[in-house]
Amino acid sequence: MNYKVSIILPVYNVEKFLRKCLETLVGQSLKEIEIVAINDCSSDKSLEILNEYQRNYGDRFQIIDSKENIKQGGARNLGIKKARGEYIGFVDPDDYVSLDMFEKMYLSAKENNSDIVTCDYYEVLKGESCYKFNDIPEGELNKESTKLILQRKYGWELWQQLYKRNLFVENSIEFSENLYVTDLEIGAIIFMYAKKISKVREALYYYVKHDAATTTFKLNDKKIYDLITVSDNRIQHFIKRGFYEEFKEEIDYIYFWHICVVSVPRCVINFSKPQYKKINEIKSKIIRVIPDIRDNQYYKRSNFFSKLILELLLKNKYILVFLLKSEKLIPFSITTKIKKLLRG
Repeated sequence: MNYKVSIILPVYNVEKFLRKCLETLVGQSLKEIEIVAINDCSSDKSLEILNEYQRNYGDRFQIIDSKENIKQGGARNLGIKKARGEYIGFVDPDDYVSLDMFEKMYLSAKENNSDIVTCDYYEVLKGESCYKFNDIPEGELNKESTKLILQRKYGWELWQQLYKRNLFVENSIEFSENLYVTDLEIGAIIFMYAKKISKVREALYYYVKHDAATTTFKLNDKKIYDLITVSDNRIQHFIKRGFYEEFKEEIDYIYFWHICVVSVPRCVINFSKPQYKKINEIKSKIIRVIPDIRDNQYYKRSNFFSKLILELLLKNKYILVFLLKSEKLIPFSITTKIKKLLRG
């Protein structure tokens, strides 16, 4: 069969949610579709569930059983290599989708000759759904629309889009392995290679938020460090591929936002002891990588909190650590977004 869409599904210890997700994938109204599930060393019954579905659905249900835990990025790399579809969709196994999601997105891709198709989504918490808009611009990509895309601080999750597979294959785009939050790397990079974006103006994806007790980071969880590494990888890609000079303002600002505004507070309040070594490392990166950030147009328009973090970091980190440790400096809206951003 010539598959129109390949769905990449990284799986790691999600037996509680997996069947609901899989039922919405195998029940898609688009029949020329395959599911590429990557078992990333699950220790629960996730692999048993995948094997059951493969027996029932045959060739259109591929399983890759990774013998080492390579996290979501590495699992997605394996899935892309095995994918046979013209387009690729990414689904997280604790979420689920509308039964006509991929038919509607594929039809939009073909009708508009699009490299990427976006849709809106529902955020689901305790059974209640809230409609969320995807604000990525539609149409032919030009310098101005690319700038609008690169200005986004959040919303880089790949499950909001359908991608032409050749965007990854022909441009040698790979996720960083053994890291979390790699959506923040590839989610921005992939748009640089697209020529046209279309949108299905419906919420087709159900992003499930779990109770705070299960999603808040444990004390001394170094997962936050991955955001710094991913930000480094992203800006290096832009430099090596020749995008940096044209979009310097946007690329520098999003780098500043992730390694400074997001990461510095977490290096204090997420640990029993402030991570001075990592904070100093961030300070050095800012001085070396974005030394002129204060002249950046987006930085100048940023809020007081963002500027204060930078100034205290560069001038007196001890005052910064004291304020962050007391949590008097961090608005509730920022901490909520940080937790959502770093959902593992």
